[in-house]
Amino acid sequence: MGSPRIEYFVRREEERPAPREREDGRVDFYDLRLIENVVAGQVLARIPLEEEIAGPEAFPMGENVYVPEDNPRVLVAAVNGHAYWKDGKLHVSPVFVIEGNVDFSTGNVVFVG
Repeated sequence: MGSPRIEYFVRREEERPAPREREDGRVDFYDLRLIENVVAGQVLARIPLEEEIAGPEAFPMGENVYVPEDNPRVLVAAVNGHAYWKDGKLHVSPVFVIEGNVDFSTGNVVFVG
C-alpha cells in the first residue's frame, strides 16, 4: 500500500507564486501572491474517502498544523499565518519575514499573521 492521494487547498511545494491575472486578461504585478494566507481552523489538505489510509501519519505535517481527532482525513491550520513548505512538510507560521526592502519584487504585502 503506497501513500494516499491528498488534495491540497494551498499551493503545493512544487508550485511557484505568480502574478494574478485579472478577468480582463491584464496582469496585476502588485498582487504577486507570495504569501499564502491561512486562518486557524482552515482545512489545508484532505484525503478523499476512497483512500484507505488516514490520520496524522498520512500527511506531511510541519509546525502549527494538526489532524483533528474527529476527522482524520483533513489537515488543519492551528494558527493564523502563512502556509509554506520546508523539507517536504507543510507548515503554518504566524510570522512572515521579508529580507531586504518591500518593493516591486515583493508586490503588495497582505498578511494575516
